Amino acid sequence: MKGKRIIVCGFMGSGKSTLISKISDDPNLFLDLDVEVLKLNAPTEENLAKYIDKIGFDEFRKVEIQSLKKILSSSFKVLSLGGGSLNNSSLNLIKSYRDTVLVHLNVNFEDCWERIKHDKSRPLVLKGKEYCHDLFVRRGNLYGSSDIIMDNESVRGIKSYNDLIRLLDEHPIS
Repeated sequence: MKGKRIIVCGFMGSGKSTLISKISDDPNLFLDLDVEVLKLNAPTEENLAKYIDKIGFDEFRKVEIQSLKKILSSSFKVLSLGGGSLNNSSLNLIKSYRDTVLVHLNVNFEDCWERIKHDKSRPLVLKGKEYCHDLFVRRGNLYGSSDIIMDNESVRGIKSYNDLIRLLDEHPIS
């Protein structure tokens, strides 16, 4: 993985932000797209849910892809995407950068749901379990387009950036 920038994707509650917080030794090199969207577009907004409520999901997705473009043209080691960030546009954008590797945290829906079901700051969770499950299924093909797919057990052992690199080196890039 030497010289590659790592982009982590997965469903809400798969552990993307947790992974970033565990391995981050420099907040300028380990980024969470949701946090960066607010920094770049709504620095006074207290959380992402309120920002999305204010501008609507369609506009948020436009802002999100513009933020992703800015980030991809900057220096970072690891970027965690938002749970819904991966779509055809963002996937094509990410794949156009040869120095990136897209890693999917493959966690089953029930585990994700258990982690997010009481989180009122996630607008999609408020739509209920069935809605989120349908979303999980619909996004499966996009997540499957990742270069590397890692399961929940693999991710649990990661405590540092070097642990992540070692683990990724053990996984073949598809």
